[in-house]
Amino acid sequence: MSVVVATATDPGRHGTFRSALSHRPLRTYLLFHTVISVAQPFGTVAIAEALYRQSGSATWVAAAVAGRLVPHLLASAFAGAIADRVNRHRLLTVTAVAQAAVTAVLLVCVLTAAAPVVVVALVTLASMCGTPCYPTVLSLVPGAVPPGDIAPASSLMNGAESAAWLIGPALGGLALVFLPVGGVLALNVALFAVGAAVLLTRGCEARASHAVPGEIGESMLRSMVTGARVMFRTPDVAAPLLLVVAVNIVIGGSSVGMLLVADEILAAGEGGFGLLNAALGVGGFLGFMFANRLAAIGSPFAGLVVSTLLGGVPFALLSLTGEVWVAAVMVGIAGVGCVLTEVVALTVMLRVLPPGVLARAFGITDSLVVGSLLLGSLLAPALVALIGTSGSLLVVGAVIPAAAVLGGHHWRRLAVGPDRSAVQQQ
Repeated sequence: MSVVVATATDPGRHGTFRSALSHRPLRTYLLFHTVISVAQPFGTVAIAEALYRQSGSATWVAAAVAGRLVPHLLASAFAGAIADRVNRHRLLTVTAVAQAAVTAVLLVCVLTAAAPVVVVALVTLASMCGTPCYPTVLSLVPGAVPPGDIAPASSLMNGAESAAWLIGPALGGLALVFLPVGGVLALNVALFAVGAAVLLTRGCEARASHAVPGEIGESMLRSMVTGARVMFRTPDVAAPLLLVVAVNIVIGGSSVGMLLVADEILAAGEGGFGLLNAALGVGGFLGFMFANRLAAIGSPFAGLVVSTLLGGVPFALLSLTGEVWVAAVMVGIAGVGCVLTEVVALTVMLRVLPPGVLARAFGITDSLVVGSLLLGSLLAPALVALIGTSGSLLVVGAVIPAAAVLGGHHWRRLAVGPDRSAVQQQ
């Protein structure tokens, strides 16, 4: 196996963002990941505008949103299995070019007023082409930096991913203020092209970065099953991953919860809802800043237990406050906990899992994260209808995280030696 070799002048201290960024391979992949992660949701506002203007129905807008998310739910594990069999650098380049091409076709269809079903199909196809990006680029991190810099490198990669989900649509919406829909989609094509150019022009280190081949003669389905087996038989991975699922259920339900809190409990209306969302984002940013410190400790699971409860319990307590600023602080604390949990858990995966299954593992993780977000967004209104706003906040914010913590602790206690040794043999 040959991997990207991290070469840089020793910055004098490992485990910091500065030391991680001193390695050119990481800078290359981080720049690519940031550009592509922004490009993927960049056109969503423009597409929604075009669909609604043409059809007059919000149903097609919702279908386009689903078309962007469903491929990550259903196909990310398959995409990760592909990445474990091919040259990962080349795969990233191909995915960027493919997304640019499909978005260009989408641009033509929007300009020619193609049927909404065609537009939604192209949105889905573009999203499908992008599913290998996240698992592939994360799997390259251990070869891009020395072991001491994996924690900050993982924080940077996941921070870029999380920020892009907010920044991408915001930039696309801002562009729509000054440009027509076609102009925004043309910019979207250009962003994907820039992502491809980053790898094509900075590929000197990565030309030696061949991924670990998939098991010889093994089918794709069996390859995915093997990756899942390694993950779930490794307690140091499976237990933190369960906590990641829990905090993403919390995040998925938070949009409904914060809207109801702002309206029913705080009587603050749209302004209060906006403030709570902003507080969640600020908390997430603070969590990102401190994540590498938590990940650097020898046994981070205890810290993950605290961060998971920190990510949920403040939501459970929102029904007890009547002040907007107090609620904003509590939501901000929850944002810190949720981001800490996710970034640290994924860093643990990078450290513990063998290189040959990393892309599959992150593909499976991507599916679990998207599925958890969707589950939370569906569970919250159902709980509100059954047990009211306060009860739903308690279940989503406290019961689910606490159950995940207990389940993760039990999973670790059941760990046996052969499972760990099996991981090393993969």
